Amino acid sequence: MSELIEYLPEVLQGLYEFRALCSAGDMELEILRERLVEAVDDNFVHTLTESGCARWESMLGIKPKATDSHADRRFRILAAINQDSPYTFCGLRRQLETLCGVEGYSAELDSNNYRLSVKLALTAKGQFDEADRLLRRIVPANIVTELSLKYNQHETLSALTHGQAAAYTHSDLRNEVLT
Repeated sequence: MSELIEYLPEVLQGLYEFRALCSAGDMELEILRERLVEAVDDNFVHTLTESGCARWESMLGIKPKATDSHADRRFRILAAINQDSPYTFCGLRRQLETLCGVEGYSAELDSNNYRLSVKLALTAKGQFDEADRLLRRIVPANIVTELSLKYNQHETLSALTHGQAAAYTHSDLRNEVLT
């Protein structure tokens, strides 16, 4: 890095005051250069500084352990960023299938209107909260997501006789898995 004194006319370079001013300016420019390098490094996980790690950990909700090395912290940040997030509709369907079962959900994507509708079968009702967390974590923010339950439909209930249906309450007929 060049020194500031080199930018002055020769007649001023020999003066004590200008050498002192340029020396102080050189130190400030060196600090600025180091901060710029750190700012660039903090944009990439593999070159994060201490302050960059702290910022990423704060954003990702990671609590570092006192025994973590700098490399450990970078690895944990990288792992959080690279969660097995599906960036495709097929990947989302695979995760929902794992969570709710093959017949435990239906998902429809209206990509023209940026809407995703996911309905869980009553058999997967217990997974509703986890499915909600999954969708909030991996579906892009510009897609409106609707999560609901697939309630019993007329075709399911029509298989029951009046006597069998009388054994259930109205709420059970709509909201529970019928055996």
